[in-house]
Amino acid sequence: MYNLPQVTSKTTSHDDAEADFRVRLEEIGVSSMLSECELIQRSRSWGGCDVYRWRLPNGRECLVKSLQNRPFWIRLLYGQRALRKEDKNLRMLLEEGVRVPRPYGMADDNNLLEEFLADGKVLLSMRHYTDETKPSREFFKKLVDMVLTMHDHKVCHGDFHRANIMILGKEEPCLLDVVTARKITGESSWLDRWLFGIFKQADEFSLARIVETYYPDMIDERLKALLDREPWYLKIGRYLRHNIYRRLRGKRKRKNA
Repeated sequence: MYNLPQVTSKTTSHDDAEADFRVRLEEIGVSSMLSECELIQRSRSWGGCDVYRWRLPNGRECLVKSLQNRPFWIRLLYGQRALRKEDKNLRMLLEEGVRVPRPYGMADDNNLLEEFLADGKVLLSMRHYTDETKPSREFFKKLVDMVLTMHDHKVCHGDFHRANIMILGKEEPCLLDVVTARKITGESSWLDRWLFGIFKQADEFSLARIVETYYPDMIDERLKALLDREPWYLKIGRYLRHNIYRRLRGKRKRKNA
């Protein structure tokens, strides 16, 4: 079973970092904070966040997820609620022993501060690796154990795919973009339990597919059983993506050529 290592000294360092960011934010305000930030990635979707790195004069760094450049109605109807949910879910997952970026809280309604994982690398598709450079079997073993342990604790990610997996340091897995994560308890409603079942099954199928891509021989009976249970809604999504969206995109490209 997956267990997060005991990191008392790092937890203290995290608390100190959060305090430093808060003090600096009170000194200069959100607008000045954003002017000090370095853009890492601009959002590719209408409702997504721009991602920045903010560095303090003392050298501490954090990640800033910002809705500042999104239209007002997007921020109001969806974006701000999603950011608050992300902050809440990061804290919940950390309490469950799942490695995710540590949250430093909301700077305001449109900006969320998180731990900047300087040594982290997002898991790339297999075409970017060779057999010598791809992540080790041990990494994927840790990933499988972590996700299945999450599920045993009645916690799921809900949007589990390769781009939401990061490789830290000595090949430790870390999960990203957790706005869809959820936890159920004995007091959860039937709707929450139903949604948890759907998201859990999607997590499991995606996990098995990812492992199969890098190490087909790691597919044991447990993972094979997960592969055989592809959710119907993922099948529909794949059909639409391959047979509708790509054709429309191809026609648009030919028209603009």
